[in-house]
Amino acid sequence: MGWVEDIMEQLIQQMPKPPVRLLEGTVTGLSPLQVKPDGSSESIKGARWNADIVKKVKEGERVLIQHDRTINRYYVVVRLS
Repeated sequence: MGWVEDIMEQLIQQMPKPPVRLLEGTVTGLSPLQVKPDGSSESIKGARWNADIVKKVKEGERVLIQHDRTINRYYVVVRLS
């Protein structure tokens, strides 16, 4: 390997893992899915969700949301209510 590849390899090894956070929120719309995290003034439109949740979720229900900050995408992972 050349020196550029060596530097790139070192940088890749030093990068932190992708930041992911979990949020609690409320379903505010179903088509497309909209969720409003606690403490936020706006709903997130176009969140993704697990197929098991689709059949059972209703507006106003509490959910756990996973936010992948690397690609800025939200996933509803479980119903809390």
